[in-house]
Amino acid sequence: MAYVQATTGGGGWPMSVWLTPDLKPFVGGTYFPPENRYGRPGFPVLLERIADAWRSDRQKIIQSSSEVLEQLAKQEHVTASTAGLPIKRYWRAVFFNSGAALM
Repeated sequence: MAYVQATTGGGGWPMSVWLTPDLKPFVGGTYFPPENRYGRPGFPVLLERIADAWRSDRQKIIQSSSEVLEQLAKQEHVTASTAGLPIKRYWRAVFFNSGAALM
């Protein structure tokens, strides 16, 4: 859930997360309709796009996934002063560890 929230700005149910072979998330989201609608790709289209990206940009995907996970691991270092922040400001504080983002 933390990965989906960090990469999409939201979370919920149903949630889908795709993992690398070493179990690192690289794509995630909530509710993908069976067909393209609501401005979202349908689940079958999404699966094709993920497979194509994995075939063509595997190393980039693995690197990006590792970077996101590193930033998520740093979130424990964010002070309790972030508790009341809106989610986008909170994640900006987590990702950039900037005091300015906390104000």
